[in-house]
Amino acid sequence: MAKAKRSKSDSHTDNIYPLCDFLNDLGDVCEFKTPRHYCFILGSGASLPSGIMSGRELTTNWLKELYRRFHPSVTLTSRNNLALLYKAKGDYDKALPLLEQTLTGRERVLGTEHPDTLTSRNNLASLYQSRGDYDKALPLYEQSLAGRERVLGAEHPDTLTSRNNLASLYQAKGDYDKALPLLEQTLAVSERVLGAEHPGTLTSRNNLASLYQAKSNYDKALPLLEQTLAVSERVLGAEHPATLTSRNNLASLYQAKGDYDKGLPLLEQTLAVSERVLGAEHPDTLTSRNNLALLYKVKGDYDKALPLYEQTLVVSERVLGAEHPATLTSHNNLASLYQAKGDYDKALALFEQTLKVCEKTLGLKHPKTRTIRENFQLCRDKFNSGEDGGTAGAVNKL
Repeated sequence: MAKAKRSKSDSHTDNIYPLCDFLNDLGDVCEFKTPRHYCFILGSGASLPSGIMSGRELTTNWLKELYRRFHPSVTLTSRNNLALLYKAKGDYDKALPLLEQTLTGRERVLGTEHPDTLTSRNNLASLYQSRGDYDKALPLYEQSLAGRERVLGAEHPDTLTSRNNLASLYQAKGDYDKALPLLEQTLAVSERVLGAEHPGTLTSRNNLASLYQAKSNYDKALPLLEQTLAVSERVLGAEHPATLTSRNNLASLYQAKGDYDKGLPLLEQTLAVSERVLGAEHPDTLTSRNNLALLYKVKGDYDKALPLYEQTLVVSERVLGAEHPATLTSHNNLASLYQAKGDYDKALALFEQTLKVCEKTLGLKHPKTRTIRENFQLCRDKFNSGEDGGTAGAVNKL
């Protein structure tokens, strides 16, 4: 649409023209397309719709409200917030186009290094990571961190979030040496700048503990996870999603240490609350169900483990996709249970299928790929030797 034509008038009308130009740009939304509409916009009193009070002050306030509501930056913020809601609900397919549109719009309207643009870049990277698309997430995280360090400073809360997120991606990619210094640095700064009980600090502490656990350094992980859960329950509440994650992670560590009596009630509690609060098919609920099944399996309770594993795999394939890292973990775990039950035909076929996908999507050297390759070999060796399925610990856990 053409911009509103300027004419000499009083200062009040001159102040209205930028708003008219803005509304012109939003013609598809506001449908101000005739001279009659513009008479109304300018408050001239000519041809006003019936029932609408005339007067310049009223019209000016109305225009300002429209400007506030429909300014591109406001619209982009609304789109971003809706996308984050979809992501929190685990609906990644609905969140993705909204976050991609928001980033493109903010780069155009606000510039590539505006704080809101940096936030959009981080949010889109986080969604890519949640979807298992690490190659798309990595450059966005790196750009977001570099931009925030330059624009906001090294210790700004948003910069700490970017550093934590990049480290989390390095861990997911199996690059523990890159992840560790970032996580240790982020936690130290978060405790000093934000405080020991700030939600951002709780996330940093949880993520560092998760990396220690992945590196089998359980003695370092345990106090961090116990501290995080205690604070999360007090500060965020017992059923907050972050608290559920903390409880699940602590239970997983107890299991890894062989302390099943401590791990089991935490996992059962977490799954029950997750199903009620997040929903039965939310990605975090799938993780909880998988972890409970794993504990049942290592305790030798295969009849309880099997339906949980099978349910988790079916939902993971539908919700996350057949090649998502969490789905690959479900494949591995179900195969290991088949092996433990002595059903080698099912176990070998599933291990082989999972290994091929891991090598293609994660790479030959990724820790998950190496673990599944070792599990496949162990299962094949036992089958060839004529052994029984073996003990619960015969297969490496992911």
